[in-house]
Amino acid sequence: MAELRDYETGKLIALLACLVHAARRRARDDLAEMFCRRVATKLKNAKDELEEIRKQQQALVERMIGTYRTVLERIDPADRVPRGPDGALVPFPAGKKARRKAARELAAKRAAALAMAQKAVLTSGSFEAVSEDRRVLDALAHARAHQSATREYVSELYEGQPLDLGFASQNWQRAVRDRKRPGMLDRRRFETLVFTYLAEHLRTGDVAITGSDTFANGLEQLPDWEECGPKLAQLCEETGLPGSSRSGQIPEAGRTDPRPG
Repeated sequence: MAELRDYETGKLIALLACLVHAARRRARDDLAEMFCRRVATKLKNAKDELEEIRKQQQALVERMIGTYRTVLERIDPADRVPRGPDGALVPFPAGKKARRKAARELAAKRAAALAMAQKAVLTSGSFEAVSEDRRVLDALAHARAHQSATREYVSELYEGQPLDLGFASQNWQRAVRDRKRPGMLDRRRFETLVFTYLAEHLRTGDVAITGSDTFANGLEQLPDWEECGPKLAQLCEETGLPGSSRSGQIPEAGRTDPRPG
C-alpha cells in the first residue's frame, strides 16, 4: 500500500484494474478446476460402487450355479454346467442391472453436490464451443432450463427438436431414456450425463470458458497466417525444413493455408 501511494491516479487505477482482471481470470480457472475434480471424484466413487456390486453379484451367481450343478448331477451324472477355458464356472451376465443401479446412485449423490459447482462456473464466465459441435452446451442449456423441476422425467425436446445426445456413449444414452416413456429423459441421470461430459470437454479443450486462462479457447490464441507467414522463410532456413511439401517452395504470406494447392 505504501508503494501504491506513490503512483499517480491514472496509473493507480490502471494497475488496480489489471489486478482485478487477473484475479477474475484465476477465479474462473479455479472454479472450473474444482468442478472437473468434483466430477472425477464422484465418477470414481461410482465405479468403485459398481465394482463392489459386480463382485457381490458374481458371488451370488457362483452359488446359484453351484447349487444348479448339484441338482443336475443328482438327475444326470453328466456335468452340464458351462465352464471357461480354465475350468471355472461361467457366470450369467449381470452388467445391465449393475449399470442401472450405479447410474441411479451416481445421479442421486451428485445432483446436490454439483449444483453449487455448476452455478459457480456458470456465473464466473460463459461457456463456448471450440468447434462447431455444440451438443454438450445444448444439453447443458436444456438441463439448466429444468434445474428447478421436481418431476422425475423431463421432455427431450430442445428448441422444438429432440435433443441430440450423440456425444455420449450408448450406455449413457440408454440410462437417461426409458422405453416406457418415449420422448422423456430421466432428469437426475440426464444431469449426471451433462456434468460428466462437460467436465470431459473442459479437460480436452473442446469447451472453453470466456475470460479464462487455463480453460480459454486455444484456437483464438494461435497467431494467424498474416502474422506468422512472413517468418516462415527464416524458420525454415534455421531448421533446414522445406516451407511446403514441395521442397524449396515457400508459400506466400497472403495465403491462409501453407500447404500447396
